[in-house]
Amino acid sequence: MLSEAEPNDLPEQAAPILPPQLLEGAIQSPGDVDWFRFEVKSGTSLALELETPEAAPPRFNPRVAVLDADGREVLTNYFRKIAGDGDDWVRLIQAKTLYTFDRAGLYKLQVRDITPRSGEPAFRYRLLLRPQVPHVGRIEATPEVVNLRPGQARKVTILSDQEEGFGGDILFSADGLPSRVRFLPGAEVEPHKEPPLPEIHKERFVPRNQTTTVLLAAAPGAPSTRMPARVRLSARPVVGGKVGEAIAAGELLVMVLGE
Repeated sequence: MLSEAEPNDLPEQAAPILPPQLLEGAIQSPGDVDWFRFEVKSGTSLALELETPEAAPPRFNPRVAVLDADGREVLTNYFRKIAGDGDDWVRLIQAKTLYTFDRAGLYKLQVRDITPRSGEPAFRYRLLLRPQVPHVGRIEATPEVVNLRPGQARKVTILSDQEEGFGGDILFSADGLPSRVRFLPGAEVEPHKEPPLPEIHKERFVPRNQTTTVLLAAAPGAPSTRMPARVRLSARPVVGGKVGEAIAAGELLVMVLGE
């Protein structure tokens, strides 16, 4: 961990860092800017993760930027997209920013508030620079409560985030199903989607996601349950044909009703 030390308000005063590195600092007064510098090789993929442990937006709006050796800004932690009625650009602070450096060399990291008029000791931040690690992220299954009658099937949709360049498949399984209820793969027609509104560098801020459809099917004559069964979902990443360790993916409440 490196705690920023003043004076470091100018690019020439940037403190050297070596990722992976955890930085701690504060925008202590209006106009305060913290500078750091680091070197990367071509093709280096970094994740920048930001926390504000005391003051948060809209009080503290931290802006993180990386500039190349020529002073050109190559990335920030602000995600620009169209919102509102379809013609309003908004900027959203992101807790995590991904970037792959095409060019090797020296880069400078700048942390400040979005406006130079703001700054106080409570404007503390923690910023982690680390290599990207491809992995399965958030997993959500809907609906969370499924009622079945014998001979009936219900669809469950599982949404899984593919973080930091994860490009494998995900294998789902279920434990604790009621008697004679099966967990089966399903298929559905892709619904029509309107063209997305413009978003700038979405891939730096929003993970790709995968939608999986499964069916819970109760066989004819399946016995009814007095209480809902807690069904545990598990996910296993599959990369290059190799199946990884199971990851807890949530629970469903499943009940078989009387005919």
